[in-house]
Amino acid sequence: MRNEVLQFLKKLPAADSDKFNKAFELLRKSKGVNHNQARIYNMQGASPQNIKNVLYDLKKLHGISDAEILSKRNIVKPTPALNAGEKVINTADTAFVVQNTAVLPAQEDKKTDLHKEFPFLSSADCPPELHIVTGQLVAAWKRYNAYHAELQLVESGKKELSTEDLNKLTADCNEAFELNNKLYKELEHYRDNNLILGEAEALKEYAINKEINAMTTEELVKYKNNSVPYLSKAKKELTKQNVPEKKKIEISERIVDREFRLALVNKKLGM
Repeated sequence: MRNEVLQFLKKLPAADSDKFNKAFELLRKSKGVNHNQARIYNMQGASPQNIKNVLYDLKKLHGISDAEILSKRNIVKPTPALNAGEKVINTADTAFVVQNTAVLPAQEDKKTDLHKEFPFLSSADCPPELHIVTGQLVAAWKRYNAYHAELQLVESGKKELSTEDLNKLTADCNEAFELNNKLYKELEHYRDNNLILGEAEALKEYAINKEINAMTTEELVKYKNNSVPYLSKAKKELTKQNVPEKKKIEISERIVDREFRLALVNKKLGM
């Protein structure tokens, strides 16, 4: 299928509608496509920006560079050494090493669209946690689009960045994309199950705060006193030899969680 996509990219249809329809058809057949993203592409239709995004996704999913599309010009590209999890993004002049990234469609009013797709957000009894999710999702979306636009300038050769800066920009783009997806899943889960999933970091912190605020002074003091031996034992376990890496990660996560809770307890106790 990669060759079919490459031939399509080499000779795009003149009409925007034909360009979008064929590109979207190929995208839906592509392995690894984000179906939520594809659904939004379909809703956006054959707008110039949406077409650009679908074409970018096709190139990304099939590992097709601009150099291959323009191969009839016999452009020779330098090929840098790759580390794990990296790929080469080629421009008309050079090649950059970046970590793999995904692409979201441009959208002018994400918040309005969210309220259309998830009507419960406008309901008076909507859990306040989900308004936290919505605010962070929109912020992540805006960050992503800004990073993505800059990456496109680099890929098109209109902007130059050092390899280090390009890798950082791509990492930031990935992070915003992943956070956006994680928060979007929270809204989907509530819509489909009428229950809060609670996997996003913002919701975990909200739940912990809610839990601690409901504790009595006696319970807070008890939690504080019990935390000393708990943390001491966990930290000693972490220093033992022959502890599997997976176990170390679990212990470290428990320590971070306990210390975070303890800080909130101390704050509520006025300490």
